[in-house]
Amino acid sequence: MTLRTSIPKTKNNLYYDENFRKVLEDHIGYILNNHAHVQAIKLSTSAAWRSDFYGLVRDILPNFPENLMWLILRLNGLTSPTEWSGTRDSIILTEPETINQLIAANYNSI
Repeated sequence: MTLRTSIPKTKNNLYYDENFRKVLEDHIGYILNNHAHVQAIKLSTSAAWRSDFYGLVRDILPNFPENLMWLILRLNGLTSPTEWSGTRDSIILTEPETINQLIAANYNSI
Protein backbone atom coordinates (compact mmCIF):
# COMPACT_ATOMS: atom_id res chain seq x y z
CA MET A 1 0.00 0.00 0.00
CA THR A 2 1.35 3.44 -0.95
CA LEU A 3 0.77 6.69 0.88
CA ARG A 4 -1.44 7.89 -1.96
CA THR A 5 -3.71 4.83 -1.72
CA SER A 6 -3.87 4.99 2.08
CA ILE A 7 -5.22 8.55 2.13
CA PRO A 8 -9.00 8.57 2.53
CA LYS A 9 -10.92 9.57 -0.56
CA THR A 10 -12.55 12.96 -0.44
CA LYS A 11 -16.10 13.74 -1.41
CA ASN A 12 -14.97 15.50 -4.58
CA ASN A 13 -11.62 14.29 -5.86
CA LEU A 14 -11.64 16.74 -8.77
CA TYR A 15 -9.88 19.38 -6.68
CA TYR A 16 -7.03 16.97 -5.99
CA ASP A 17 -6.68 15.74 -9.56
CA GLU A 18 -3.37 16.76 -11.15
CA ASN A 19 -5.01 17.67 -14.46
CA PHE A 20 -7.51 19.92 -12.71
CA ARG A 21 -4.72 21.55 -10.74
CA LYS A 22 -2.96 22.20 -14.04
CA VAL A 23 -6.08 24.01 -15.26
CA LEU A 24 -6.04 26.12 -12.10
CA GLU A 25 -2.31 26.79 -12.48
CA ASP A 26 -2.95 27.93 -16.05
CA HIS A 27 -5.58 30.37 -14.76
CA ILE A 28 -3.70 31.88 -11.81
CA GLY A 29 -2.85 35.04 -13.75
CA TYR A 30 -6.47 35.39 -14.84
CA ILE A 31 -7.72 34.93 -11.28
CA LEU A 32 -5.18 37.39 -9.87
CA ASN A 33 -6.04 40.02 -12.48
CA ASN A 34 -9.82 39.62 -12.47
CA HIS A 35 -11.15 37.74 -9.45
CA ALA A 36 -8.77 38.19 -6.52
CA HIS A 37 -8.96 40.42 -3.50
CA VAL A 38 -6.61 41.15 -0.64
CA GLN A 39 -7.57 40.19 2.91
CA ALA A 40 -5.74 42.20 5.55
CA ILE A 41 -4.48 40.24 8.55
CA LYS A 42 -2.81 41.28 11.78
CA LEU A 43 0.94 40.74 11.81
CA SER A 44 0.56 38.91 15.12
CA THR A 45 -1.86 36.47 13.48
CA SER A 46 0.44 36.06 10.51
CA ALA A 47 3.41 35.36 12.78
CA ALA A 48 1.42 32.90 14.91
CA TRP A 49 0.89 30.74 11.83
CA ARG A 50 4.47 30.89 10.53
CA SER A 51 5.14 27.76 8.41
CA ASP A 52 1.43 26.84 8.44
CA PHE A 53 -0.40 28.71 5.70
CA TYR A 54 -3.41 26.41 5.83
CA GLY A 55 -3.70 26.99 9.58
CA LEU A 56 -3.71 30.73 8.91
CA VAL A 57 -6.49 30.46 6.34
CA ARG A 58 -8.54 28.24 8.67
CA ASP A 59 -8.03 30.74 11.50
CA ILE A 60 -9.09 33.86 9.61
CA LEU A 61 -11.70 32.18 7.38
CA PRO A 62 -13.05 29.17 9.32
CA ASN A 63 -15.70 28.36 6.68
CA PHE A 64 -13.38 28.54 3.69
CA PRO A 65 -13.64 25.33 1.63
CA GLU A 66 -10.77 22.94 2.36
CA ASN A 67 -10.62 21.85 -1.27
CA LEU A 68 -9.67 25.40 -2.32
CA MET A 69 -6.78 25.82 0.13
CA TRP A 70 -4.24 24.71 -2.46
CA LEU A 71 -5.38 27.37 -4.91
CA ILE A 72 -5.18 30.10 -2.27
CA LEU A 73 -1.68 28.85 -1.47
CA ARG A 74 -0.72 29.23 -5.15
CA LEU A 75 -2.37 32.66 -5.48
CA ASN A 76 -0.07 33.80 -2.69
CA GLY A 77 3.01 32.60 -4.55
CA LEU A 78 3.60 29.59 -2.31
CA THR A 79 4.10 25.96 -3.30
CA SER A 80 3.94 24.52 0.23
CA PRO A 81 2.07 25.65 3.35
CA THR A 82 5.35 25.56 5.27
CA GLU A 83 6.69 28.41 3.11
CA TRP A 84 4.47 30.93 4.93
CA SER A 85 6.96 33.31 6.56
CA GLY A 86 4.52 34.89 9.00
CA THR A 87 5.72 38.38 8.05
CA ARG A 88 2.99 39.44 5.62
CA ASP A 89 0.03 41.55 6.67
CA SER A 90 -2.34 40.30 3.97
CA ILE A 91 -3.21 37.31 1.82
CA ILE A 92 -4.75 37.04 -1.62
CA LEU A 93 -8.10 35.27 -1.90
CA THR A 94 -10.67 34.45 -4.52
CA GLU A 95 -14.29 33.48 -4.16
CA PRO A 96 -15.30 29.83 -4.48
CA GLU A 97 -17.69 30.87 -7.26
CA THR A 98 -14.68 31.80 -9.41
CA ILE A 99 -13.48 28.20 -9.18
CA ASN A 100 -16.96 26.90 -9.92
CA GLN A 101 -16.96 28.99 -13.10
CA LEU A 102 -13.59 27.53 -14.13
CA ILE A 103 -14.97 24.06 -13.53
CA ALA A 104 -18.04 24.78 -15.64
CA ALA A 105 -15.88 26.18 -18.44
CA ASN A 106 -13.35 23.33 -18.45
CA TYR A 107 -15.32 20.23 -17.44
CA ASN A 108 -18.60 18.89 -18.71
CA SER A 109 -19.49 17.28 -15.39
CA ILE A 110 -18.06 16.95 -11.95
